[in-house]
Amino acid sequence: IVAACLLLAPAAYAVPTLTAVSGNAFVQRPQSPGWQPAKQGETLAPNDQVRTGSGSRATVTFDDQSRIELGPNASFTLVEATGQTSSVKLALGSLRAWVSKAISKRFEVRTPTAVCSVRGTEFSVDVGAQGQTRVEMFTGLLAVADNAGNEVLLKDNQRIEVTDKGLGAVQGEGASQGSGDADKARAAMKREVGLEM
Repeated sequence: IVAACLLLAPAAYAVPTLTAVSGNAFVQRPQSPGWQPAKQGETLAPNDQVRTGSGSRATVTFDDQSRIELGPNASFTLVEATGQTSSVKLALGSLRAWVSKAISKRFEVRTPTAVCSVRGTEFSVDVGAQGQTRVEMFTGLLAVADNAGNEVLLKDNQRIEVTDKGLGAVQGEGASQGSGDADKARAAMKREVGLEM
């Protein structure tokens, strides 16, 4: 799981932008015949893909200063980036995200087996070769759903694994809360972030 931290880029970006590239990173656009070397400052549009090589990283910064750092050997697609929604897909590898507290905006990370929908959160996602997904929460609230629509709420310092068989058990601080507490926490989270999965 990617654990390195980066400073926020000082400039405001109107569209998702590659604000840092180290090592071998590549971009493929739907109209492009192949992968091209990624360049710092390059903007991304929906359906653009970013791939990092061994020992390489790339950082994508969004208009609200939310950002995603891709770890080595990652495969990432920008699905949507509007004033209301930022949605990305991680097919392989790991990312770490810092999501700003934008009340009116949804931020979503999709993997082959999970959907993470967040606001005001720092978290990481790691996708294995078989699509298995490990989600680790650092700060904030995070709703994780599997492909069957089952959903769990992660809080600070909790983690979960999601496979094609569904959600695993929540691990970490306060993971063994009672169902009443879980229901209250889920209701509070939905009120706070307006989450509709």
